[in-house]
Amino acid sequence: MQNSEISELDDDIEFKLDSSLVSEQVLLEVSEWKLEARNEDNNRYFYHVNEVASIEDGKRAYVIGRKGSGKTAISEYIGGIQDHDTFSEKLTFKNFPFNDLYNLNNNSFAKPNQYITLWKYLIYSTICQIMLRNQAISRSARDSIEKVFGTSELTLDRRIGKWTASDFEISALSISLKVSGSGSATNETPNWITRVDILEDFIHQNIDDSRYFVIFDELDEDYSLIAESAKFESYTALLTSLFKAVQDVKARFKQPIFRVNPIVFLRDDIYSLMDDSDKNKWSDFKIDLFWDEQKARDVVAFRLTRALDPSAASPLPFEEIWPKFIGAPTMPYGTRQRNRMDTFSYMARSTYLRPRDFVKYLQECAARAIATHQRRITSDIIKSVDTAFSSYLKDELRDEIFAILPAIRQIFDAMTEVGKWNFSYSDFELAYRSVVDPDASRSNINFCLQVLFIFSVIGTALNHSYFVFKYTHKDAQMNYKNKIVVHRGLFKALQIV
Repeated sequence: MQNSEISELDDDIEFKLDSSLVSEQVLLEVSEWKLEARNEDNNRYFYHVNEVASIEDGKRAYVIGRKGSGKTAISEYIGGIQDHDTFSEKLTFKNFPFNDLYNLNNNSFAKPNQYITLWKYLIYSTICQIMLRNQAISRSARDSIEKVFGTSELTLDRRIGKWTASDFEISALSISLKVSGSGSATNETPNWITRVDILEDFIHQNIDDSRYFVIFDELDEDYSLIAESAKFESYTALLTSLFKAVQDVKARFKQPIFRVNPIVFLRDDIYSLMDDSDKNKWSDFKIDLFWDEQKARDVVAFRLTRALDPSAASPLPFEEIWPKFIGAPTMPYGTRQRNRMDTFSYMARSTYLRPRDFVKYLQECAARAIATHQRRITSDIIKSVDTAFSSYLKDELRDEIFAILPAIRQIFDAMTEVGKWNFSYSDFELAYRSVVDPDASRSNINFCLQVLFIFSVIGTALNHSYFVFKYTHKDAQMNYKNKIVVHRGLFKALQIV
């Protein structure tokens, strides 16, 4: 069958698929979807994955996932719950001066635990401020909280600076203890343990059965310091202490009557670099945001349904909503375009199956449909967007990987020089020495490939037709003896045939 015949066949199928075309206004809505969850209309587009219920009921406290996998959407949803017995505070560390935290370590603990008490202090202080908003808390307790913390809305860094000042008084929360620091003119560490004990006892005696969420988000701000070993050691120690502090808090308030829920959102690549003897125990409270093709179809069906009808109580089945927007049930592929696959799978193979990837792909498709005055996304549009999407994916990966591999631009150039979608270790080594570093050691090249594998820029070929990528096999390991394969979504951006 010639390409022209394939095109005619597609036109026939498009007509039979669904005669009810969506309006230009609906396509415009899809074209204006937001990549960043905090800019999205969460009331309309938040997809309530099963994992969210376990966070809401306090069974999970660590949300681990790749960039674009839905962490921010979940944190925005939890932080935006409007209910008479649900209160939350989001601690966002974007542009936060982490050096201020590094200087607040507790030398009573060995590394990497020296910040545990500090984190507990911040969690408890935040809980107290949240309690101030709850009319179910006794008037006397709220008066005490207001006397200590006040009601002014300070930025997070100023709030922490105020709470951790050596002369900050919390004696109003204790009947018998008066706590003050060591004097603002000294560099001595305040007595964190005493402060934490006072706050813990106060909360235990005065809190009600409402839900309290303290949300830690955007903790990757200092991740760029990975190349500076001393600072990166402090950074990982800070995060490790946070995870342990959350465990301690949940252990202290584990009775059913207490619903104190600190939640940590963290990228999976950063989580993998944290090393602690108790890390395996964290799995009791951990959620891995892992997407497969079926889950991706479900979230796309939900979003398209909400684009069509903002008040839809439940999403239309994927098989029903997809043809309303997409005009081709299958797409040709392969060197001679003789093979076919269903349209969604065609898109999916260029993605990492993350919600953000499909938002970007469909956003671009809808914009091009509007620009060409079409009421459905055609196979030609999908093909043209596939090229643009490849550039987007490359840029996303460059931003993710730069902190670990500052030479990522040149590394991508080396992959372009190889020019093949599958190649041997020696092929890459030759290109790496040619483009990136002529004196690179074998260990540096291995490290580079390991990072590329972790981020699924590359996978390994177990045989000529079966490839393993980290994003679909989270326990997969890099094997340098196997053929290396490039992710399909990067072919066009890397000029790979």
